[in-house]
Amino acid sequence: MGQQLWLVMNQVTGLVSSTPSKVVTALRVVEREEKTDAIIKEALGARNIPSSQLPGRPKRWKEKCFQMLESSISNRYVSMCVCVCV
Repeated sequence: MGQQLWLVMNQVTGLVSSTPSKVVTALRVVEREEKTDAIIKEALGARNIPSSQLPGRPKRWKEKCFQMLESSISNRYVSMCVCVCV
């Protein structure tokens, strides 16, 4: 599931105009996983269990999502500038 999310985020500049529902769905999944991370962190904290004890959590997909969005948008504008300047 994660790989599909990052593929969508990497292609966000093209998908926003053609199939925005894919972007919305990907962002909803990221939001759901962030909420799940928060719930798990709270539950582990109440029991004094470090979050490192739970493999695969926290996923921190929100951070990665923003990194992918920034990269995708930067690449898009760099390629546009190259095309215009050439």
